[in-house]
Formats: sequence, C-alpha cells, structure tokens
Amino acid sequence: NIPQPSITYTTRTPHLKYTSTIQPSITYTTRTPHLKYTSTIQPSITYTTRTSHLKYTSTIQPSITYTTRTSHLKYTSTIQSYITYTTRTPHLKYTSTIQPSITYTTRTPHLKYTSTIQSYITYTTRTPHLKYTSTIQPSITYTTRTPHLKYTSTIQPSITYTTRTPHLKYTPTIYYL
Repeated sequence: NIPQPSITYTTRTPHLKYTSTIQPSITYTTRTPHLKYTSTIQPSITYTTRTSHLKYTSTIQPSITYTTRTSHLKYTSTIQSYITYTTRTPHLKYTSTIQPSITYTTRTPHLKYTSTIQSYITYTTRTPHLKYTSTIQPSITYTTRTPHLKYTSTIQPSITYTTRTPHLKYTPTIYYL
C-alpha cells in the first residue's frame, strides 16, 4: 500500500484557533513462516487549541489493531492510543500522560480468558494550597477457565501519591485486592 498524504491545516473561529497535522494511516499484511497478521496503524493527530480559558498542546498517538496466529497462540489485540497534554487555567497547571489500555483474548490448550488492562494515569497538579504527584496503576479484570478452576477476579488499582500543604507532608501507598 502507498501511504496516504499527511494533511496540515489551520482553522480560525471566533473562539478557536488551532493547527492540526493528520498523518497518514497505514494498512499492511505480513506473512512469515510462523506469523500471519493484518495491522492497521491509525493516524496520529497533533494539535494546539486556544480558548479564553484554556491553552494546551495535545498529541494523540496512533492506535494499533492486529491479529496474530502461531502454533500455540491465537489472539486479537487492540492497543488504544496514547494521549499527552498540558492544560493551563487560572488555578490549575498540570501535565498528564494516559498510557494505552489493552484488551485481548488468548486461547491455549489449558487457558482461555479475556483480560482488560485499564490505562495508567500519571499527573502533577499545582494549586495555591496543594502540590502532589499521583500515579494510578491499572485495574485488571479477567476470567479464567481450566479443568479444575473457574473464577472471575478484579484487581483494583493501587494509588501512590505525595501531598504537601503548609502543615502536612506524607506519602501513602494504598493497595486494593
């Protein structure tokens, strides 16, 4: 396949001014002695938006969907896109990175399950009275069936953060099981 051209444009409305670049999507199929899959890489989008109360730059990296077959593994995986952005308002300044969630199904002779790994969220926030860094690890929900075991498990996310106020400084770690 021939990659489609990238598109760059600027739009102005009474309340919005931004520049956007849409990179081309790519679809291809690969065959090797042990691997056969079809992959579609959706375009990345980078844009900047300015409104009377918001100024940020956002980059949405492409999502990838593919199917792989080997002698012992068959699964379908969807990796959702990364989102990184910075926002400034009169009372809030932070940088956030949302890592991708992954959903897949795997079949082997002894295991059949469906797993969803929710996204990581890391951010830093500054307000006049609060400064902290927080990392929320992903929750995991899955179901497993074997000849002797059938269960459904949900592991809730752990939360680690640090907070500083004029009278308090601590670092708690919370684990949910």
